[in-house]
Amino acid sequence: YRVEVECTDSSGEKASASVEVSVNEQPIGEGCSACRLEKGACARDVPSVGEPIFDTFRFSCERFTDAHLPLHYQFGYMVQGSLGNAEVIFDWSTEPLKDVILPAGLITVKSRVRDSLGQETKWMEAGQLSVGDVPSTNETASASSRRLLMLADKWQRGTEKLKNAIDLQDYSQTNQLVSALTSSAPGRNDELLKLLFSSASAAIKTQGYVCEVLSVAAGIGSVVGRSGAETLANLTHDLLVS
Repeated sequence: YRVEVECTDSSGEKASASVEVSVNEQPIGEGCSACRLEKGACARDVPSVGEPIFDTFRFSCERFTDAHLPLHYQFGYMVQGSLGNAEVIFDWSTEPLKDVILPAGLITVKSRVRDSLGQETKWMEAGQLSVGDVPSTNETASASSRRLLMLADKWQRGTEKLKNAIDLQDYSQTNQLVSALTSSAPGRNDELLKLLFSSASAAIKTQGYVCEVLSVAAGIGSVVGRSGAETLANLTHDLLVS
């Protein structure tokens, strides 16, 4: 656009000025995707299906460009599972990839991209993933018993992985594992909140990190006991005053 201004003073003298204005367009690309990883790449066999806790999934927006670099990417997902619906949003990053551990349920992945001037795309759906451990509505008693035994084993191995992530101060993976274990270990929410609080207390609390932890806590805080409710209150207070 060209904006031009012309004025005339009381003696009839005229002057003018103009300026060229360009409207910043949002980044453009071919869309985003999500898949289960296998040996560092998207699995060839049913890449949209995997297991909670132990499978890693990749969200990707690699084919975007813009005149104003660098680009920033934000990913999130909505899970429809046995514990209801929950949404998790990750912080902005200059990386077009996000590797995550997911909870059980039907996962709808979304993403958006922005340029260095702050112009961003709308949220875009990046695909759906089916993550296991969701019981069937017509499950037999024997099948239910076997499933509970498998969940108990997953809880033991999963909490070992979670405690290792806390020891390594991998706060992002800690959040992901807490969310994944929630759907795979009914009745353990109080314990998971304590582990989440322990991790969050030591982390650098950026705005994006705080939002991520709060979204994880919201997903597990609806069904807790007295100690879990106290932990949730302390966690929320710690995050909001940081």
